[in-house]
Amino acid sequence: MADTSSKGAHTEHLRATETSCSPSNSFSFPSLGGDLFVQTYYKYYDSQRYVLHKLYKDNAAILWNGNAFNGIAPFKDFYLSLPSTVHEYHSYDVQPLLVGESNILVSVSGSVKLGDKQQSRPFSQTFVLTPVVDAEGKKIYQVGSDTFRFT
Repeated sequence: MADTSSKGAHTEHLRATETSCSPSNSFSFPSLGGDLFVQTYYKYYDSQRYVLHKLYKDNAAILWNGNAFNGIAPFKDFYLSLPSTVHEYHSYDVQPLLVGESNILVSVSGSVKLGDKQQSRPFSQTFVLTPVVDAEGKKIYQVGSDTFRFT
């Protein structure tokens, strides 16, 4: 499990080889992968929103502050219409889910400034990262489920 601050380098792809999830280090990839995911996700959301959809599975289940989206296409239209943002994540936890196919649970709490408003709003966001095989045959993780809520 990782509980981390918002400092760190940004990485654009979350990739895992079969050996990264071996019994001897089965908890290292979820933690490192989660760290990279959080850094990358909020970087894209705040400054490169047009590529954010690449982090999601096409059929992702998304709930954004009470609004449900069935898949990334309608959610992309929605988030592209939102005002500019500056996210600050205060803490996050990463852990493997012991069901399914090596899914990773990522829970984030932080605050976000919307548009030109000076006041930040607190939020919590929970992701389930799901392994998929990309076009090159490599195992990557994409968002299978995303729940965002202003708190």
